[in-house]
Amino acid sequence: MDRLEQKMLRTAKEKPDTYDRYVDDCLMVWCHGEEKLVKFIEHCNDQHPTIRFTWESSVNGQPVSYMDMLMTIRPDHNLECELFRKPSDSGVNLNFESCIPLHVKQSVATQQFRRASTLSSNAEAEERSQNKIRNLLHSNGFPLKHIQRAQERSRQPTRQQQLAEKQPRPKTTLTNLRLPFCSDGLDRKVRSFICKSKIPLRVVYNQGKSLKQNLVRSALTPVLRTCTTHEKYLEQQHQQKRSRGKPRDDCISCKAGLNAGNCDRKGGVYCLKCNLCAEIYVGETMRPLRARISEHHMQARNQTAEQPWGEHMKLFHPERKIGKEPIFSAELLTTVMDHAKRKAREAVEIRERKPMVNRTKGWRT
Repeated sequence: MDRLEQKMLRTAKEKPDTYDRYVDDCLMVWCHGEEKLVKFIEHCNDQHPTIRFTWESSVNGQPVSYMDMLMTIRPDHNLECELFRKPSDSGVNLNFESCIPLHVKQSVATQQFRRASTLSSNAEAEERSQNKIRNLLHSNGFPLKHIQRAQERSRQPTRQQQLAEKQPRPKTTLTNLRLPFCSDGLDRKVRSFICKSKIPLRVVYNQGKSLKQNLVRSALTPVLRTCTTHEKYLEQQHQQKRSRGKPRDDCISCKAGLNAGNCDRKGGVYCLKCNLCAEIYVGETMRPLRARISEHHMQARNQTAEQPWGEHMKLFHPERKIGKEPIFSAELLTTVMDHAKRKAREAVEIRERKPMVNRTKGWRT
């Protein structure tokens, strides 16, 4: 389309003073008369056999629409702009009865009024534009008090402007707590509980999986998980053209008793049980389980200070020497990809199992 426009403007006898395009909507300022305008449109339609330009002009003061803006040349030759809604617009917007947080509905209504004010060139056009927004919100079930509140908020400075005037606050690390939205009453209770408990959490509502995502999957049969340690080692040996020796077994997680393929899982909450004294440890990790369990093995092997398994071996089994075989057995309790939910599940497992190897109790739940 860009090449077509360059050719079209380059070969035209009379050219527009201004020509802009957004996707398939074009805006043009023409000062050479209506007859030459018709010839220019015919010239544009001759450039390609399947592309045709349709046009509207402001002859005799007729308004012209461009995207969501309606422009009119007034008798004093000034340009007047206001909000435009297509006749084919169904008027379906965010319904007030939708299961969506109330602050989201208020923000949508406020932004609609701000858009109407931004597109309006004077007070009269702004009043007409805001009347269109009021009718739109009213047809979608918004109560009158929420419409008036959104209109008042649209006249206030935006959040970016308010934050620019304030002094910068010290940054605090907050963990996002993702929850499915149920109702505004439950939302207030959750936020009140988090505020009173002083837990560093930020409530974020997610949409969740749709019915299609729950019913449709690409794999016809479930994929069988296998440990990739041997495959990666054999591939590395093949690339280096080494054929001597046998593949070594380096997967500590599989040796510790995890099911086939679970060593590569991410976002796991796991339990490690000492083979010597039956004490347990509960932990969580976002990384593959084999990476985290290998770290525990090395801490126990080296008796690393200030580490759970290092201190456990130093206090209870100081004379025990550990080789390549793990000193504990591993069990995958669950997999949770969300950080906040995974930390909460770890805290619940610690509270129920009461592990003695853990140095902390996790989150307070």
